Amino acid sequence: MPEKLANPIAIIASNTANQDTRKNSVIAFIEMQNNGRQVIAPIHVNFEGRTNGEVVDVSLDASTYGKQTSIVELNQAIINHSNGRPEVFYVNKKEVQNLLTDPAGLAALKALPGKEANPGDGGFYVMNIADTESPVKSKSVS
Repeated sequence: MPEKLANPIAIIASNTANQDTRKNSVIAFIEMQNNGRQVIAPIHVNFEGRTNGEVVDVSLDASTYGKQTSIVELNQAIINHSNGRPEVFYVNKKEVQNLLTDPAGLAALKALPGKEANPGDGGFYVMNIADTESPVKSKSVS
């Protein structure tokens, strides 16, 4: 898992239906095998979850969705980002371009700003999680 997280497909702000528990988290999309099938696994990083009615801090929460579900979520985050709602922190444009089929998502991907992470690998830093416009807010630790 650590080597997969070192080279994710993308990192976006969590935009799940359960906004209360994941509002401060990000999702790292990684590609992996699950039961012999290639899947994109969204890894929720640093969020508060609930177990047996108790709130718990979770560092990593891996789910394996079908590839299409993850692609739809990633596509929407890229479109939202291009429409002024910052959600994308990192994207490997080469890999994501091969996944997206929606023309609006592909156009938004090409227009994403960013600084090349490692020359030649297709990865771009789009936004820093600490930026003031970032939807992810750090929580204070007491």
